[in-house]
Amino acid sequence: MQITEALISEPGDIRRFVQQAVDHWPHLLAFYFTHHSAEGNINGQQIHAFCTSFYRQVHERITERNHMASPASPLVLRWLREQHGGATIRCLLLLSQTSICHPRASVTVDEQCSQVVDLLQHSWQVISAGGQCRVERCFRVARGDTSGQYVALKTAALSLGLPVVTAITHRPVQRCTLITAQ
Repeated sequence: MQITEALISEPGDIRRFVQQAVDHWPHLLAFYFTHHSAEGNINGQQIHAFCTSFYRQVHERITERNHMASPASPLVLRWLREQHGGATIRCLLLLSQTSICHPRASVTVDEQCSQVVDLLQHSWQVISAGGQCRVERCFRVARGDTSGQYVALKTAALSLGLPVVTAITHRPVQRCTLITAQ
């Protein structure tokens, strides 16, 4: 698993980051949440451990689902989070709806969203003893949609305190080399 981070401090860069996710995925899910630490300031190591733990749990569920249904595309998670170190940090998770809810699965998007919320909360409680992860809103945005959900998502992203850390979590593609006999 690989996490690529960047620090951005311009609202235009935040809008671009969100727009890239909307353009990339036909059906985007986004979760706006707040981490609270009972232990004091939240540090980068805790955030990295949280992102890693959450990614692994979602990846395990996808792998499990792939044995029952058809394969999913590689899991990519896009994150926006406030950079400042305090006992509270607001975050936004963006991912493809098909990552967690395959179109042919019998589970509804609402049920899968509820499971993602549970995973977010559980992952943070493991990292921050006594801490809380409060999911404030879930957004569903279809590519090309410029109405309510899209506007609300951009507004939530722009409400994060600047500067903002962007992160993309994914599993690097394994390259295979074909060896031929001569």
